[in-house]
Amino acid sequence: MTGKLNFFNNRFFNDRFFNAFVELTYDCEYFRTVDGHFIYVTPSCHRITGYIPEDFYNDSDLMEKIIHPDFLELWKDYHQQMPEGEKQEIDFKIITKSGEERWISHICQKVEFVVSGLRGFRASNSDITDRKQLEQDLKHAALHDHLTGLMNRRFMMEQLKNLIYQYQRTQKVFSIVICDIDDFKSVNDNYGHECGDVILVEIANLLKNQLRKQDFICRWGGEEFMIILPQTPLKGAREVAEKLRVSIEAKRITYHGHEIKVTMSFGVHQYDCADMPDPCIRKADMNLYKAKLAGKNRVF
Repeated sequence: MTGKLNFFNNRFFNDRFFNAFVELTYDCEYFRTVDGHFIYVTPSCHRITGYIPEDFYNDSDLMEKIIHPDFLELWKDYHQQMPEGEKQEIDFKIITKSGEERWISHICQKVEFVVSGLRGFRASNSDITDRKQLEQDLKHAALHDHLTGLMNRRFMMEQLKNLIYQYQRTQKVFSIVICDIDDFKSVNDNYGHECGDVILVEIANLLKNQLRKQDFICRWGGEEFMIILPQTPLKGAREVAEKLRVSIEAKRITYHGHEIKVTMSFGVHQYDCADMPDPCIRKADMNLYKAKLAGKNRVF
């Protein structure tokens, strides 16, 4: 606290306009000496961190203590490599006094005040938690189906390409399964599209919950789903598909007092070295078509 008083005992920091300006700033601003002591911290630090300025004055390590452990090394490297006089920006998480996690945009600059002779770090900390949440929501929306919560076609194509590249390097086989709800149009016609949505969500959850953690599943489009089974040859993939088919056939979905039975048809294909993504998908889709022609509710 003494350091703060001494710091302000000069004509530069006694300026009323400056004091009024920094005291009302929305972001948490601070000046920290090269040995780590906080000389000045704006009251807005309480809004962002839950701590008051005196907490920082009394504990020169408080900033490091509230930084989320996942970002502490990044924080240390950031300050060690900071060029003289240049502004540097970094985003990281903190843990507030109440235990809440928040995202901070931190802008810092090494400075020396001519009047006082103090050298240290001038920093501004903005709470960007809402912005980060929006970014995460947009990223999630870009890769997930909005109705079922499963991955979408875009994500699945990336995974398929990755597995093809992996096969070319390691020869690790994988299979894909395309499955489609039988006679789904009649469900929408008889019970309405809201019922159709309920069925899609129920089927999506059933499929997802019966797969391994390393498997991928997406809503391929409409009432159609795609499953990728890494390190699974054709025989094993057909066994997985048959297990799923039986589970769906046994499931009863209730909608507004109506018990609705659904079945699914499955087309299975094991990737081979001659395939690229599109031909690989077409072969599984062709087998799905054969399953439909053969009477539906079967694996082909």
